[in-house]
Amino acid sequence: MKKLLIGLAIFSTQAFAASGLSGTYYNPPADTTGWWDGFASTAAYLASNPTASGTFTAASINYGGNDTSSIVSFLGSDGASFSGTNGNMADGVLVLKGWIDLAAGSTTLSVGHDDGFRMFLDGANVAQNGCCGTDNVTFNFANAGWHAFELDYNNAMYGNYSGGANFSLSQNGQTIAASSLSTTSPVPETGNVALLLAGLGLIGVVARRRSTK
Repeated sequence: MKKLLIGLAIFSTQAFAASGLSGTYYNPPADTTGWWDGFASTAAYLASNPTASGTFTAASINYGGNDTSSIVSFLGSDGASFSGTNGNMADGVLVLKGWIDLAAGSTTLSVGHDDGFRMFLDGANVAQNGCCGTDNVTFNFANAGWHAFELDYNNAMYGNYSGGANFSLSQNGQTIAASSLSTTSPVPETGNVALLLAGLGLIGVVARRRSTK
């Protein structure tokens, strides 16, 4: 019975992981990130292990505002999940991590960004741009399934310049559904499945013993 309960607890934790991606917000000093250096300045900043200014759940990735927008305002409906210091978007950096469910065949992910972004899928850097526009990345998979996913964004600001800021993610031309995103792997690890099956086997033995009494 104990094995079954432990197995079910582990399985249910993974099966019912929160929809969306785990978001982290950083508010670096002015002019830390760059436009035209291909995201290199922002990558170097993140590699320095900065202290996060806040966290949130990225369930509806369609954000907009300008350099003076607060992070809570910029996140729109996702702002309700924000915890931390409500700084602005001047040189703001966002890191979204988790898992994404992609269909079999051809799938196109589109990232709208002002300013830079980079995307990782299954640990590989599959797209990166220093500034401004919409980038489309097409994948082809033999089977549908979940993939490790990371999407980083920076809103660069130089001097007293104050401009727009936007960041969005869509799949095959449609706003990506929160149910296609997960904060943790929705697929139970092999060891956890074995533990669950062992627990189910144990409860079956107990049931048979009781039926013979």
